[in-house]
Amino acid sequence: MRPFATEKDRLASQQQREIAELRSQLQTSQKPPVQRGREEMTVSRPKDEKALYDAARGGDVSAVRRLLASNVNINCTPYPDGWTPLMAASFDGHVEIVRLLIEAKAQLNIQEKETGATPLYIASGKGHSEVVDILLRNGAGVDRALNDGTTPLYIASQNGHSEVVDILLRNGAGVDRA
Repeated sequence: MRPFATEKDRLASQQQREIAELRSQLQTSQKPPVQRGREEMTVSRPKDEKALYDAARGGDVSAVRRLLASNVNINCTPYPDGWTPLMAASFDGHVEIVRLLIEAKAQLNIQEKETGATPLYIASGKGHSEVVDILLRNGAGVDRALNDGTTPLYIASQNGHSEVVDILLRNGAGVDRA
């Protein structure tokens, strides 16, 4: 790199870099915010996030596949309840959608803000044993509790889901926890 001929040349070059940076910022500020968290950056579009959540909740496998291919933020919380698509699929026991979201690197231990519910807690409470098994095999925290200390084992046993209780115990759930 050759030295600047004059101070004026150096200032002009610096000004050009600053202008280019400002242009770049202006251009990107008109686009949806960029989310990190997957191997590649995902562009957050509220309409797509709601569509992904709704498809996950409704069991629409083809729509989930299509939306995941468009790099929608898989850990989005498009509705006021603070649930992610993985939480919604876990609630309704949509096994294939849970698998797809996990393959797309959805956060397994993400907690809903108000109560601290995780996908595993939600699936345990509903008795969805296959979803519970998939979540645990992929690294979900077996004892990740609600904000009040209630664990997936507790809610599964309270709701009479013996198969889920067995799965949780086989995966090391603490019986001495709430």
